This record gives sequence, structure tokens and C-alpha cells, in this order.
Amino acid sequence: LNLYLTELTTIFHNQITNPALSPITIQALRILLGSTLPTVVEKSFNTQISAAELLSSGLLTGQIVGLDLTYMQMVIKIELPTLTVQPATQIIDLATISAFINNQEVMAQLPTRVIVTGSLIQAYPASQCTITPNTVYCRYNDAQVLSDDTMACLQGNLTRCTFSPVVGSFLTRFVLFNGIVYANCRSMLCKCMQPAAVILQPSSSPVTVIDMYKCVSLQLDNLRFTITQLANVTYNSTIKLETSQILPIDPLDISQNLAAVNKSLSDALQHLAQSDTYLSAIT
Repeated sequence: LNLYLTELTTIFHNQITNPALSPITIQALRILLGSTLPTVVEKSFNTQISAAELLSSGLLTGQIVGLDLTYMQMVIKIELPTLTVQPATQIIDLATISAFINNQEVMAQLPTRVIVTGSLIQAYPASQCTITPNTVYCRYNDAQVLSDDTMACLQGNLTRCTFSPVVGSFLTRFVLFNGIVYANCRSMLCKCMQPAAVILQPSSSPVTVIDMYKCVSLQLDNLRFTITQLANVTYNSTIKLETSQILPIDPLDISQNLAAVNKSLSDALQHLAQSDTYLSAIT
């Protein structure tokens, strides 16, 4: 009896207090249907997405819609979403770290997530999406058009990228990808424990690529990592930016820049007025 009561409260604990509005979770449905649930899911969806992937999405829910106390029967409605697969499409999360360029710490201004369909790249917030390890389920496509400069920047043309100067301690200064560490070692301590050495980043290098050839046991500030992979990609180690590529985004910096622009405009107007005076004197 205790086991039955435990199972009953596990499945319907939310519905006990509010049966009309509280949905039954996929975990509860799994207990109700047992091993037949994956089969039910696979039969209900005409898709190549696995049943495990669909179940982990949390999109399948149940709702109590009927109760017969005479025969002790309960009617549960299972809500199954309608899925439309968008082929040849990838959603990529972008990790942006700070870099040391032109003797200052800067951060590239890029979207945090993009959707790639063929050669088309768009920003993709996915604010209304459910994300699983292999699939993204969205109610609608909220892709946003990127500017030509941002598109070119994402495709590797650094002269079209826009950066902003950053100051502070709570910045993302390193990232791990496929067992390789990419770090801004000019703005943080990069210390190799094996072999013992401090990793120095030249002023001409925006970031430092650290693989097992350079360091096996790495310490970044207070974090320690073991590196077991070799980098199989080479990068341009020298990057120079035009002054126009570094734009402030802090309100105070923007206000200072606007004040400087206004002063330049005032000076230009004075020079124009002086030029008019000289021209009038000549004529």
C-alpha cells in the first residue's frame, strides 16, 4: 500500500491540488505507460528524431480530462506537438572571449547564437525554443538578418569586424573547444604546471592557443585543466585594427565620444565662418 501511495503521489502530486491546470510531466507519463511510452512516441511522430530525444525535450505532457469513480477509471489526454523538420540547417552557439589588440583589451560584437542554412547566416536568439543536445524545438523561426559587416566578420574577414573596449575582472577571457584552450593571456595569468612555465602572449597576438604540445597541465588564474589534444588549425597571430573598428558601447564612453563629436562640429562651423569671412574680403 505504501508503494502504491508513493507511486500515486509521484505521478499526480501536482494534480492533487490543481487537477485542471497542472499538466502531468513526461516522467509521470513514463511511470504510467512504462516501457510502452517510447513505442507510443515513435508511432505518433513521423520523424527521424529518436524517442529518447523527444522525451528529453519536455514537450510531451498529459492532462487529466475525465474521471469515473464508479469504475475507478481516469482519462488522460497526452499532448503531442506537431513537428516540422527544417533540413540542412545548423544552429551554432558562439563563444566570444576578449582579445588584446592595438594595446588594449577588446571584445568582438557578435551574436551569441546563429542559424546557418546553406550560405545564409542569421542571428537566432531562440528565446522561445527548447534546446536538447542534438535538436532545437521552436514554436516559430525568430531568425534576424545580420548586417553585411557582421556576415563578413563571421566568415573570417577581420577588417569588417567591430570591437568594443572592455575593462573589468568579470570578463570571458578563455574558452575550451575540442580539448584546446584559447585564452587572452595578456589579461589573465596563464601558467603551465607541466612543464612548469608562465605562458607569455606577445603584444602582436590577440589570443593564445594552448594545446598539449605547449602545455599538458594548465592553470588559468585559479582554474586548472589537463590538455590532451593537439591543435590542427593555424591562425593569424598578428591582427591590427583600424580606429573606426573599435567602438564604445558603455553609455559613459558614448557620451564622451558624442561630446568630442559636438566639439569637432563646433570647431568646423567656426572654421567655415572664418573661411566665409576671408572669401567675403577677397570678393
